Amino acid sequence: MDYIEKAVARLSVEPIQAFESAEPAGVKDIKYSETRTIPVSQDVLRKNRVLTATSEDKVVQAYKVLRTRVLQRMEQNDWKTLAVTSPRKDEGKSLTSINLAISLAKKLDHTVMLVDLDFRRPSLHRYLAFEPEYGISDVLLGKIPLQEALVNLGIERLVVLPQRGPIEGGSELVSSYKMRELIEELKSRYDSRLIIFDMPPVLFGDEVLSFSSLVDALLLVVADGQTKLDDIDQVGHLLNGANLMGTVLNKAADAEDSVEYGY
Repeated sequence: MDYIEKAVARLSVEPIQAFESAEPAGVKDIKYSETRTIPVSQDVLRKNRVLTATSEDKVVQAYKVLRTRVLQRMEQNDWKTLAVTSPRKDEGKSLTSINLAISLAKKLDHTVMLVDLDFRRPSLHRYLAFEPEYGISDVLLGKIPLQEALVNLGIERLVVLPQRGPIEGGSELVSSYKMRELIEELKSRYDSRLIIFDMPPVLFGDEVLSFSSLVDALLLVVADGQTKLDDIDQVGHLLNGANLMGTVLNKAADAEDSVEYGY
């Protein structure tokens, strides 16, 4: 893991200190009356390594630490949007996006929207064990209004904007004027809302580069024993000038009791 630590240090990511915020009144009472609710199996979620009420405490605590650090930076800077990415595929960005969103939603002072913007390989619906009728591409292409694509999975204060499947032209959609309009709409609907975007890997196209100017910050997920030093260096070069909030070390081999999540 030493080479990853050294490479991440080259990205000049600032450390994030622990922070807890007060609870604004009324957020815990928000109901999504216009959002379709799809009940999902907790057993299936657990098998997919998604946080549930019965997840191992050490995993829950790991995501609480990540949540706290992310919240500090976002609240200090009045940020509402965060894009999660990785250098390459299968390094844990989507699962990190999901579990961070769930952990954030458990705090009573926030509502959270989780958006699948990986048009090359959308996977949020697979991890969350449901088949979306519509996706964000349908919204951006004007086929349906936003409300028809939103899904609640029985997790309070969390809604998901999925993507049904891979599409061509995803890069153009990500950087389109329609996307800019949609982000503003998502941010303005609730003052307390935080929006997490699951993005494609940085080195698989130009989506993250073109989208980085539309969000407040980015979070990079790297995998211990998998992410290569050259990949991290290349990501640092490509994201030079972007607001990289921090780096999450996933699949840490030396984490306590061999937990798959490192931070």
